[in-house]
Amino acid sequence: MPTATAPIAANVGTPEGVAAAVAAARAAHGDLDAVVAVATANGVGASDREYEEAFATDLMQGKRPLYEVKRPQPGRPFAVCAFSSVHGLCGAMPHHAYAVMKAALNAWVRNAAIAEVAPGIRVNAVVPGAIDTPGGWWEGVRREDHAEYERTLAGIPRGRLASPEEVADVVLFLRSERASWVTGATVLVNGGEHPGIR
Repeated sequence: MPTATAPIAANVGTPEGVAAAVAAARAAHGDLDAVVAVATANGVGASDREYEEAFATDLMQGKRPLYEVKRPQPGRPFAVCAFSSVHGLCGAMPHHAYAVMKAALNAWVRNAAIAEVAPGIRVNAVVPGAIDTPGGWWEGVRREDHAEYERTLAGIPRGRLASPEEVADVVLFLRSERASWVTGATVLVNGGEHPGIR
């Protein structure tokens, strides 16, 4: 696994942005063996604009890179790991656009895993609960709506949010050869949050 990084800025909510990101990654590293699709539009409402942005970013950020990577390296196996969310499985929060597109992403993962199995492309999703990402969503909730933050903690059996590293470890497993027989999976990384979902 390469240890060097090459920062790339691109709008993955557009086909042109995805093409630019993949081209830059290939220029820096050559053929790619993994795509980790983690972008979100954070659409918490139900307006047409939020749905359009969530479609372009939360859903298409999984689909577009797969084909953009596949095209210049035909026949080369690689792994795709898309970031979904517990909200795409439970519908327990009023994050309309976000939750709906994460549910659509889960369906896309299952479909793409079958459609792309012949060339050896594996497609999976991690399904995290609340993650304590520095500068992220939950840091803002902790600061601006402490009651909501405490309610969320109370719903997690372990009494804390996940660290980014705990989620990253699952992503690293899914993109590794140790997960060579895993495809079409939506892997919960939620510490027991929303215990009724599977």
